[in-house]
Amino acid sequence: MRGKKKKYLGFYFGILIFFITGCHCETVKENTQSISNVTNEVVFSADFSGNSPSDKQFYSWEGREYDGKLYEPLSAIECEDNTAHLKTFYDDSIGLWRTQMLSTAGIFETDDFTCEFQGKFSDEVGSWQCVITYGTGTYWTDDIYSDGIKWPSGGEIDVFEQTFQIDTETGEKKARFVPSIHYGNGRDSVYPDDHLIERSEAVEFKAGEWHKFKFSLNDGILTAWIDEEKICENNYSEYTVNNDYLCEYHPFLNPQAFYIEAGVDVSKADKSKVYEFCIKDFTIYQEKNVDCTSLEIFPEMWEKGTELVFPVGSVLYLEKNFTPEDTSNKACKWHSSDESVATVTEGFVKTLSEGKTVITAKCGKASAEYIVTVSNSASVPIAKIQPSNNNITIMQGKEFELQYYAYPSFATEEVRAESKNKEIIDIIEDNIKGISIGESEILLTSNSQNAMIDVSVVENTREPFAEYDLTEISSLIGLNESQQGYVTSCSVSNTGTEEETLDLSAEINITDMLVESKWSKGIIGITLETPVLKTPKQLKTYPTLYLLKGKRGTLRTNSGNVNSMPSIDITDNEIKVRYGDVEFYQASNDGERMHCIGIYIYKGKSYLYIDGKKVVDGAGTTYIQNLQQLILSTDTKGGLESFAAYLDVEFSEEQLIEMTMT
Repeated sequence: MRGKKKKYLGFYFGILIFFITGCHCETVKENTQSISNVTNEVVFSADFSGNSPSDKQFYSWEGREYDGKLYEPLSAIECEDNTAHLKTFYDDSIGLWRTQMLSTAGIFETDDFTCEFQGKFSDEVGSWQCVITYGTGTYWTDDIYSDGIKWPSGGEIDVFEQTFQIDTETGEKKARFVPSIHYGNGRDSVYPDDHLIERSEAVEFKAGEWHKFKFSLNDGILTAWIDEEKICENNYSEYTVNNDYLCEYHPFLNPQAFYIEAGVDVSKADKSKVYEFCIKDFTIYQEKNVDCTSLEIFPEMWEKGTELVFPVGSVLYLEKNFTPEDTSNKACKWHSSDESVATVTEGFVKTLSEGKTVITAKCGKASAEYIVTVSNSASVPIAKIQPSNNNITIMQGKEFELQYYAYPSFATEEVRAESKNKEIIDIIEDNIKGISIGESEILLTSNSQNAMIDVSVVENTREPFAEYDLTEISSLIGLNESQQGYVTSCSVSNTGTEEETLDLSAEINITDMLVESKWSKGIIGITLETPVLKTPKQLKTYPTLYLLKGKRGTLRTNSGNVNSMPSIDITDNEIKVRYGDVEFYQASNDGERMHCIGIYIYKGKSYLYIDGKKVVDGAGTTYIQNLQQLILSTDTKGGLESFAAYLDVEFSEEQLIEMTMT
């Protein structure tokens, strides 16, 4: 598949937006003509003719416990009239939901396909039933992640992920599909663990009735239909993944395995009910059915033929080249000749001890070998150098920590950093120092790879990069349709140096409220959120000051990730400041007073000021990472007054006391 990969356009922000139109789906008649292209050939057709699905086509997560559910064996799935009946029910004897699923991973995997089926989803609130795909090698174990390409690095396509909602006005149950995709750097990585989700608008349909579904993946373009009406078409060909064992990997240009589940949302499901998903006529088409005649395998990060010796404890993924390239079934069987040296599961190799082992992959009648040599004195070339930030702005006279990633994590080559103009920037002990105002570049090089960082040096100022007046929007809480000023959405402008980059968009929470003995819709809370920053701000590198003023409200950074804060919570009863899962500070509160809270981060230590007093002196900043997002919220009228953030500005203790006085 390497020949199909497109040029890397950027991992973090090469995101396309779904454009989805709703559809009205009618009940499918039994004699409805197939919506597949009649010129295509069948490459996979599910056999539901026996008492249970064929174990030559599917496997199950038999015995796996996950999220309050126990997965049953394949034999527990009942088949009748060429229809598979997947059921989920609560078992009081074990205190778990028994659920059923089908997966083709390791048995049938393919790309550039069209899939169609007939499905009848449960019409019960709490059902969470789906037909989705997982990327190459996603063979699940008892762990939450796969032993092949670890989720979500392989890519997940939720083509039909069915959920239910209750209409708050009518009380009517509404079934929805929410097409979405997942991808990212994956878990258990020394590199950033990014899980990116692209989700469409929900598409409503009639549950409890048969519908015909169709979806295709062609050169990274996903298209889906319900009852012959197109509901989405999106291009994911440029999406890429980098981690310990993948480098510029295009998950949606590589083979996918198919997964079917009659699941439930355990928080909403009724334990007295049985949730059933029926599926039939599950068929996969391609232009033609092509057998693999020849196969090559090699480490994904390097070109075929590269001589490599790996250190003990390294992990790698073996890429596959199929001949012909349009081989229909690209699932492989894997074997290691000496598992004391290295193991292999779905192409994912772990090296354990010094020595040699032959890794074998078999696809149909074709097979390939790769000799894995393991040595404690291994010399491993770098496959890619990736700066943490490709564009850096620093203030004159200040320093910025030089951060980059070298792929893979076990590479032994040295990376060198060089300033292109030392009159503007210089490299001092792995820090970038701004010498004079202007622009320059830093070149990162190894024996085999290089990367460039653009650097701008600007005037040293004491202005905040984010500053908001929150009084107007905070005053909206409690308003309703009958009152002047009722709104459903708005925004707050950043008056700091980042300007519109950090403008806040507001989400208004509306519910029924009693006003003058009448029920009407009213605003009970407001959440303000920035878009993800194009260049995340590094909190551990710069002196940083957060300044929040209010009676009641919450501050979060990094999309609400509690492990990369800091965060501030002001409630009617207490004031709480946390770094990750560490309770940094807590004090009682009367809910009436206006408070000003300042968190100052300087040289790896944190200082906390509340209402003109220093209450924490020089605490650690273990959990502080990058500022990628700001989230402010309140549910109290007049709850938040202002917020400001200063980056790369040093303050004295006297200044911090003065700035936090109310």
